[in-house]
Formats: sequence, structure tokens, C-alpha cells
Amino acid sequence: MRRACLPFLPGFLALMASAAPLSAAEPPPQPASTQPANTQAANTQAASTQPGTFLYIVTPRPGLMDGMTDAEKQAIGAHFARLKDMLRDGDLILAGPTDPPTQGLVVFKAADLDAARVLAESDPAVKAGAFALKSVEPFQLALERPGPLPRDYVANPSDRVLHKHVVVKGSIDAVWHAWTTSEGFTDFAGAEAHIDLRIGGPFEILWNPDKTAPARGSEGMRILSYLPKRMLSFEWNAPPKFGPLRQQRTWVIVSFKPIGRDQVDVTIDHAGWGQGADWDKLYLYFNDAWDYVLGRLAKKFA
Repeated sequence: MRRACLPFLPGFLALMASAAPLSAAEPPPQPASTQPANTQAANTQAASTQPGTFLYIVTPRPGLMDGMTDAEKQAIGAHFARLKDMLRDGDLILAGPTDPPTQGLVVFKAADLDAARVLAESDPAVKAGAFALKSVEPFQLALERPGPLPRDYVANPSDRVLHKHVVVKGSIDAVWHAWTTSEGFTDFAGAEAHIDLRIGGPFEILWNPDKTAPARGSEGMRILSYLPKRMLSFEWNAPPKFGPLRQQRTWVIVSFKPIGRDQVDVTIDHAGWGQGADWDKLYLYFNDAWDYVLGRLAKKFA
């Protein structure tokens, strides 16, 4: 059974790392076996009619690794893509396999137990028969991690700041829209974007078009602050090829300065760098990457 779960184990573990637990809630109730029958019934009824947190458990079908079809591979990829969407939308709390990985657990938010069942039953891997749905039940969330945490950033960042700048032809309204909306960024950069202009809102740019890939871009990055039509700051991470550095967040400040009515000076300052050879390579990578992004922006408004 361990071998059957190996293809999707990295994805589960990555999701677990992105959704570690966060803020205090009510203490968990007594185990169901110690509660009177009428109390258990009342709890079940309440869970089915009130918004809450739920758990569903899946198990891989026997022999999945030895007999996985192309349709099953595609369904498992869609399974992880949906979990990432739920994580971005704030509905996924935790997902991952047991060890040994004989089953997968998904903890999520739903309107009620009926809605939770619908969501679990519509899991692409469940519908394809690659996973069997073992159970769907209410889950009492006692602690939930608020993030990001200090450990997500470099403890003693260097003073180095990557500075980039371009003047584009366009109104401040149009250029601001290009950086602060999903459709605006996708339009000029050519990458799938998930942007919600609010403190803590997502700023995710998915450069890899393969929706089944374990990591596609800046998943989990968030907006830190903004001044309307003047400044936008957000977290940023390294591409997957940089290994452990991907787990460290840097930050980017984009400044907007109108020049007359039809030009805007756009400046990028990228900070929060660590020290060492690997960080030097990452710095050089983003030196070219931000040139590419600003070049696309200038071309869009040419």
C-alpha cells in the first residue's frame, strides 16, 4: 500500500506544510462514546445544519501503483489542483497522508455536513475510483495556525535590495489595475494569477501552466500592504528548483508614480534576502525575472 501512495505523497506533504495549524478555538467535546445518546444526536444534528469544519478520509484503491490508468493519473492531479484552490480560498485547513500512507485526510470548511459530503463525493480522484471515500464527519478544530510566522522569513536578512524600474505609457488607473487584479496581471504577464487586493489577500502568480504540477508559482503568497495607486507590497518565494529556499519568504514593494496623464514610473524593490551561494543564485534569477515582468508590462502599454 505504501507504493500505491508514493505518486501523490509529495503533494500531500506540501499542502500540509502550507496549512499547519493556527488560533485558539473552543476545547473539543467529550469523545462520542462518553456522551449520552441524546447529546450525540443533538451534536450530529447541529453539525449538519451549521457552518463548521469537517474531515473526509480517502484510501487508494488496492494496486493503484501497479495498475494506474492515465485517467486515474489525471484525476489525482485534479484532486491536488482542487485542494490548492480550496487552500487559496481559505476553505482547506489541512491535508495529508498517514505514515505509512494508507489513507489521506482532508480537513476543510463547509456550510454543513450535507455540503461536506457533496464536496467529498465530488473529489476527482474519488469519482474516478482511484481513491475510495472512507468517511465524512464533523471535525472539532481546537487550534489553527495564523500565518505567516517569523520562521517563514530569513532571521537576519542582508541589506541587499534588488531594484528595478520602468516607465510605461498608460494611466495610473490602468497600470494599478494591471498589478492588483487577477485579470489585469494575467493580461500583461501571461500567467494565471489569483490576486485579491486586501491585507492578507492572495498574491499568487502561477507561471507553470500544468495544473497537475505540485508547485506552479507563488502559491500561498499574500498581500502585506498597499496605498491605493501608489504602492503595493507582497510576499514572494523562490521557484521549486531552488529547494529549501522556496520555504523562505522574501517581500516585494512595487511603487507607482504618475508622470503627467499618460505615463507611470513603476519601481520594484525586492528585499528579505538571505546570505550564501544559494541566495546569490536566487538573487541573480530574480534580477532577470523582474526584467522579464517589467518588459511584459511595458509591451502591454506600448
